[in-house]
Amino acid sequence: AYIMYEEQLRWLEHLNQIAERESRELGIPADSASAYLHDNLHFHLGPAERHGMALFQRLAIAQGLAPENVDLVFRDSNPVEQSLLHRN
Repeated sequence: AYIMYEEQLRWLEHLNQIAERESRELGIPADSASAYLHDNLHFHLGPAERHGMALFQRLAIAQGLAPENVDLVFRDSNPVEQSLLHRN
């Protein structure tokens, strides 16, 4: 659990750096950019997000925009079940 907490702190620091840099580029307050990144983006891929990525991959393959026979793999899990890739 401690390692996960440390990793979250590292990512939060990156978000703050991105907010600072991009706020200057966009001409918006750094606090607004930071709030947007922290409040509207999340980096946890639960079942719904993983299913959405599998659907996106399937649609991209159907349009010829992605290669077939490439497993969708997440860092902390096994490849997405092929049955998810072939649903209508």
